[in-house]
Amino acid sequence: MEPRNPGVTAVLVAGALLAGCARPPRAPVERFITANGVRLQVLDWGGPARATGLVFIHGLGDSPHAFDDIAPAFNDRWRVIAYGRRAHARSEVKGPYDNATLTEDLRQLLDSLGIRRAVLVGWSLGGTEETGMAIRHPDRVAGLVMLETYDYGDSVLQRLIKRFPLAESPDSADLANPAAFRRWWKLVSTPNESLTPAEDAEIADLTTRNADGSVRVVTTDSIGAAMYAGATAWHPDFAAIRAPILGIWGHWTGRGLLPDSAPDSLRRKVALYLRDDGHPFQDSTLAHLRAAQPSARLVMLDSATHAIFPFQNHDTIIAEMRRFLAGVR
Repeated sequence: MEPRNPGVTAVLVAGALLAGCARPPRAPVERFITANGVRLQVLDWGGPARATGLVFIHGLGDSPHAFDDIAPAFNDRWRVIAYGRRAHARSEVKGPYDNATLTEDLRQLLDSLGIRRAVLVGWSLGGTEETGMAIRHPDRVAGLVMLETYDYGDSVLQRLIKRFPLAESPDSADLANPAAFRRWWKLVSTPNESLTPAEDAEIADLTTRNADGSVRVVTTDSIGAAMYAGATAWHPDFAAIRAPILGIWGHWTGRGLLPDSAPDSLRRKVALYLRDDGHPFQDSTLAHLRAAQPSARLVMLDSATHAIFPFQNHDTIIAEMRRFLAGVR
């Protein structure tokens, strides 16, 4: 479902509306921890001793560096980390990819880091792990921040993916070398803005080099398909979640999907898709969550799309999260 996924069909894959006001990211400490039999990449921004954890979970085909410009804003009061899901970024490529396995990866990772309870921040497919933890291990979850997360088992979402009007996977020319892949990633992720240092760190995690100088994506089509199949088999009972919830979504826009130079015919096609498919689905998602979790704070941002935490939303996302976290015990 991620706009930056280089290896699998995804809804609103180019749904980034990045404003390009670059803020140099505060570099985390990178380490590798074996949890549930798989070696996982961990980015650690630190925090006060014995602080509750604040754990960021990235989307499908992405990297924990996706949070480089947001995560450092919270390590004054929280132990802040992000990690690479198995078969993503610099984590080990190893199956299986069902929700129970991915949730257990997270539980054991928290154990290894000495984090007893945490607020989980999931973006897109990262919502499957955070709801998995909240339902399977409620004593470990102090709160949930849902950034553009959905029920992937929803049949309406399946139709959305099939009807998505844009191509989203790189071809051989896009994989010819790192520079070519960077250009492709920019086109599908932030078509109208400049890349930032945080995004460059993210891009560097998504591929590995071949002997001839070309690159290959870490999360291949087959891995992505298996991961997505696991996600669609997980139907979270939102009403069963006991932890407080903050949900933030971007109201999907055409400019987040297309470069300004796109032809009018394609713009009209995307606009119809958003009108007839995308926006009704988002509206129904929020209505369902409001009914299941009436005390949750649910926010829809008009100036963003699926990449909910890019830089034009940087201050808004941080402010909403700080307001939410202030009430988490």
